[in-house]
This record gives sequence, C-alpha cells and structure tokens, in this order.
Amino acid sequence: MEVFKFDFKKLNVYKKSVEFIDRIFKIARSLPREHRYSQESI
Repeated sequence: MEVFKFDFKKLNVYKKSVEFIDRIFKIARSLPREHRYSQESI
C-alpha cells in the first residue's frame, strides 16, 4: 500500500498567496511612516 504524503508548499494557491502577501508588504514598507502606522488600525 502506497502512503500518501501531502506537501502544502507545492500547492499553487499557497505559492500565489505568499507572492501576494510579499507584494503587499513591499508596498506597505514603501509608504511614508505616518501612513504605515495608520494602517494598523484598519
């Protein structure tokens, strides 16, 4: 009997979501400091 091993990191949706989050953080880091702190309350 073959044992199935699930690898979450090989899923396309996982890869795409990590890329999306990385882009969001890059944008947030490029904002002026006063705008970055105001995002925390959203």
